[in-house]
Parts: sequence; C-alpha cells; structure tokens
Amino acid sequence: AVNLAELGRRLEPVFAIETPNADAETEAAPIIWSEMADFNAKREDLIAAALVLKAAGETGDEGAIKKAIGGVGGTCKSCHDDYRIEK
Repeated sequence: AVNLAELGRRLEPVFAIETPNADAETEAAPIIWSEMADFNAKREDLIAAALVLKAAGETGDEGAIKKAIGGVGGTCKSCHDDYRIEK
C-alpha cells in the first residue's frame, strides 16, 4: 500500500513529458495530456485509496482489507479505462 501511494506520487513528473511527442513506445493514450486535470485527479484517488489500504492493513480486519483492495483496484481500473491504450 505504501508503495502504491508512492507510485501515485511519482506519476506526475513521469507524465509531465508528452510521450506521444517524445517518440517513445507507450500504452498511454494521447488524451492524457489534454485531460491532465482529470488524470491527476485519478492519480490522487489512487494515492488516497492506497493510504486507506495501508490503514486497513494495520487493523488486521480482513473485511476492511478486502474492501480497501477493491478501492485500489477501482482507481486503477478507472484510470486505465480512460487513459491506457488496449493492446
């Protein structure tokens, strides 16, 4: 969970460079750069969900942990559905 939150924090500078203009192979959809505010909101959602998972893990409550894992998965899916090119 801590690593997922850190990943979310590190995504901002990674996507600061417009990959389609950098001649790089990527699965990132070009719409990211015209929808950066929404993309960053989804990135913040990942960070928040990961911190909820961390807190749930610290309680040892299996039900809370499962729910929090679903929350993390939902943030990943939401972003990937909108901003990842399917191969």
